[in-house]
Amino acid sequence: MVNLLSVDGELRSLYDEVSDEEQRSAGYRAVDIGKPLLIRYLYFFVKHNPLEEKNKLLISTFVKTRDKKPGPELINYFNPKTEFKNGHFRLSDNFEQSYGNELCYYTKSYLGDPVRLATKIVGLDGVEGEKVRILEVESKKVSSHPLFAQFLPGQSSSSGIEKGVLCIGDVWKRLEREDIVLSGHDLSLSFKEAHCPRLQSGRIVCIPGKEKEEFIGKYRLGPEHSLLDSSGSEYMEGSYYVVQVDARKNLLYENFDHFWQAAGLLERLKDEGSTTEVMNYLIELYQSHLDVKASNELEKLLPALDLSSKKQVKALYKKMSSEMQKRYKEKLEAMEKKASKTEPLSSPST
Repeated sequence: MVNLLSVDGELRSLYDEVSDEEQRSAGYRAVDIGKPLLIRYLYFFVKHNPLEEKNKLLISTFVKTRDKKPGPELINYFNPKTEFKNGHFRLSDNFEQSYGNELCYYTKSYLGDPVRLATKIVGLDGVEGEKVRILEVESKKVSSHPLFAQFLPGQSSSSGIEKGVLCIGDVWKRLEREDIVLSGHDLSLSFKEAHCPRLQSGRIVCIPGKEKEEFIGKYRLGPEHSLLDSSGSEYMEGSYYVVQVDARKNLLYENFDHFWQAAGLLERLKDEGSTTEVMNYLIELYQSHLDVKASNELEKLLPALDLSSKKQVKALYKKMSSEMQKRYKEKLEAMEKKASKTEPLSSPST
């Protein structure tokens, strides 16, 4: 498998860092500690030969950072009427028309951890009739938060099952995912670590089952995210997809960190009875957990605050909730004035 960075269309190895001195892809901001980090899908080209033109297609992502355990399942696309034309399907700007969205990961203040994504594409050929209807109807009841499978309501009584009334969580657990289009393509990115694929801003094209020599110098990534050869024809020999990495703030995704952490906890606990109330409680709990963790790390850094630790302090400060930022604002600015005469720490509103 191969993952390649696009720099204004030119494909490069992810092991090569695009430094500040080099020309970065236009419009992108460099990834750095304390800045926001956004990772999302831009484009899918799926090559498949289903028996029917309309196929029940599911695209999901498993995201994790330092934890080696499997991450929670984020549902990016589900459409029981996905149309394949001549064995091909393209997905670009209409994620919102399906059950899911394009987001893979977002944090308002990146702390330097590696990011690992596993993307899976499957057909749900064994899901018929009532199950499809339940998935379509019940999914509309889920709020607009990032759609993790762990948040799907899974409560049902035995009498309800006997009557054929299954909640969406129960249906999800029983889905037959035998028609595998892409079993799990991995994208592992590390920040400023030698001899590792580098986490850096730009577009990343992920091509399963291929080698980089087949593409570098032979293909470009077009402005609409398709792989093009020297004649301008799109690569159609296999499936591929494009991921965007950027250090740009996005208020729509501000709470993703909390949902992701809560979904991860539910995955580890294998909570069979997760309700909306439990989910909301876990989100609040994780925000408090992140505040306490950031506070503890700040307290360790503050006594010897200097220029080398100031960036890490700012990153931790941005990670906090607004309420916790208010508690620390005056203390941090006072401590920083003693350490240097540079600009003060960012306020909660920045």
